[in-house]
Amino acid sequence: YVGIFLWAFIEGEVGMVLAGSLAHQGYFSYKWVAVTAFMGGFFGDQFYFWLGRYYGNRVFDRFPRIGVRAGKARDLLNRYSTLFILTNRFMYGVRIAGPIVVGTTHISSRKFLWLNMISAIVWAVTVTGLGFAFAEAVGYVVDDIHRAEQLLVGLLVTVGIGYWLYQRRRR
Repeated sequence: YVGIFLWAFIEGEVGMVLAGSLAHQGYFSYKWVAVTAFMGGFFGDQFYFWLGRYYGNRVFDRFPRIGVRAGKARDLLNRYSTLFILTNRFMYGVRIAGPIVVGTTHISSRKFLWLNMISAIVWAVTVTGLGFAFAEAVGYVVDDIHRAEQLLVGLLVTVGIGYWLYQRRRR
């Protein structure tokens, strides 16, 4: 669960889908995977928000790869502030830059906290649920493949015996 928390804190989607899949297989409790993903995602974005609030654009100067994405995040934030905060964690490429950019603006820390909390809950349930559902679907496919393999082996054995009998009769 510590690994799930840290993965969600830093970035997360692939790790949370994997964790949801592992929960389906019984390695983790789905409830605790979702709670841990929520906590990691929530606290991660709070950290990045405060990083932006205290260090501002210096963060982007220090980490140019994040700075490149900050422009896109800033454009979206200027147009759709509340919607951007709610959906930022679902946008590839601006997950970390987004909360830092929000921290550099006039948006209150209280507003960010509540929107971040809502977003983190939806995100955690969605991505871990996708992993859980994906594992369920794979289980059905594997069962179908297993049945198809059995039929194929049965067919090959039947054809083999038939061919052997045919050859024996010909002789």
